Amino acid sequence: MSKLKPLIFFFLMSIGELVLAASSTVSEIGMGSRFVSMLGGLFVIVVLIFVSAWLYKKMGGVTQIQGADIQVCARQSLGTREKVILLRVKGQELLVGVTPSSITTLHVFEPGDAFESVLSEQQEAESHES
Repeated sequence: MSKLKPLIFFFLMSIGELVLAASSTVSEIGMGSRFVSMLGGLFVIVVLIFVSAWLYKKMGGVTQIQGADIQVCARQSLGTREKVILLRVKGQELLVGVTPSSITTLHVFEPGDAFESVLSEQQEAESHES
């Protein structure tokens, strides 16, 4: 992929040269056509910026952590700034509560436990207490 980066850069630069060449012919056209041509050139440049950013990200210009030991399995918002997140860290699942000022471990699941089974056990325990 690193061999493609110079080709992409050359491609984008050549398109930029074409836009500049097209804008130099605008002086021979009327005022209304100049405005339309300017908007068209602006549109092309904006599209090129987004396409080049996308290609840069796809080609590995933005470093991403691959094979990370921490995975976010699920998240649930509880309010405007509070949420509960289910994390998997090296095969173990953790339920954490997140607020603007703290992160608290709510439950640590054993490797054989499933979130649904623990939730149903808690609900049964609460119903027996009532």
